[in-house]
Amino acid sequence: MRPPGSWARAGRFYFAEVTAHALARPTYRRLFDHPTEDRFSAEEFLDALADHGLVVLGSATRISGDYLLGAAAKPLPSQE
Repeated sequence: MRPPGSWARAGRFYFAEVTAHALARPTYRRLFDHPTEDRFSAEEFLDALADHGLVVLGSATRISGDYLLGAAAKPLPSQE
C-alpha cells in the first residue's frame, strides 16, 4: 500500500471549446463581450494539451471548426 500523499495523479479531461474561428464571426462579436487576446485554434488547443502531459483520446470539430469537442487523459507515471 502506498503511504498517504503518494497517490499518483491521473484522470480524464473532457472538453468543449469555442475556437478563435467562431469568436471572430460578426455574430459572436455582437452577442458576446469576449477578450480578443489569447484566442486559440483547435490545433493550438490540442497541442497545448500534449505540452501539459495529456494524451488526446479523441477530438472532433463541429460547425466549420467553430467548436472543438473531445477527451484527453493524464497517464499514471511509470512505476520504476
